[in-house]
Amino acid sequence: MADNKNFNFSNIKLGLAGIDKQHKTILEDISEILTSSSIENSLFLKKIQKLKIIMFQHYTTEEIFMKNNSYIDYDKHKIEHDKLKNIIEDLESKIADESITLTDRYKLLESLLRGLILQIHSQDKKMIDYLAHKYEDKLYHINNLR
Repeated sequence: MADNKNFNFSNIKLGLAGIDKQHKTILEDISEILTSSSIENSLFLKKIQKLKIIMFQHYTTEEIFMKNNSYIDYDKHKIEHDKLKNIIEDLESKIADESITLTDRYKLLESLLRGLILQIHSQDKKMIDYLAHKYEDKLYHINNLR
């Protein structure tokens, strides 16, 4: 299982304070759940429900940001968000139904953690790089008008 003491959160910084803070909160919450000893099902469910709310708020923030900035890969990026949303919803449903073993719930949570880290390093980084380039061109153009 994951060990949040060895997790380097500085590796996930993109340079947007609000989004970086949300990423860190989500990753810390997942790591904290993973490092908890086998917690009782109802407590685990509450932690997953809290995590789901935080994740969905984060994805809404990112999606609004992308739309407001006419991000060209919005649809592709949203598909990745939807995949991660499906994992947390599947986990929540299985825990609520008590149809998942302790081992399998941790496997799903670890899958969510890996997927989120991959998404940050690929899709989110690509979005930030695109937007930085987009605004760099605008700033260059404005500076040349003077």
